[in-house]
Parts: sequence; C-alpha cells; structure tokens
Amino acid sequence: MLFSFAKPVLIAIAIGTLATWWMAGKYLSFFAERISLDPLLLFYPGMLVLAIAGITVVGHSLRAARIRPVVTLRYE
Repeated sequence: MLFSFAKPVLIAIAIGTLATWWMAGKYLSFFAERISLDPLLLFYPGMLVLAIAGITVVGHSLRAARIRPVVTLRYE
C-alpha cells in the first residue's frame, strides 16, 4: 500500500531533481566564481519529501483503522 503512494512521489522527485540540477547549473554558470553541485544537496530533500509522504500515508491509514466500520458505512 505504501509503495502505491510512493511511486508518484518518487517520479516527482526524479523530475524535480533533474530540473533543479539543470536550472541550478544554468544559474550558477553566470557567476565568475564556479562551484560544483553536490548530488547530496538534492538527495536529502528528496528523501525528506518521501519521509513526509510516508508519514502522511501511515497517519491516514491509522486514523481510518481506528474508525468503527459502522460509522464509515453510514456515510457511504
């Protein structure tokens, strides 16, 4: 269940990481002092986003598991 929610998040992280890497490289090329981009600068925020998504899914699952089935079925 968690992987079905993690798959779109991982795709978004991959697209965002590539776009950020490209745009940051273009932006930094305008400066006289050159620095290199460290891949960990993009890896750690990606893992943070994945952790937040996982915590959110687990939290919603636990909240749904605590509700009595009678209450849930009453509104459907």
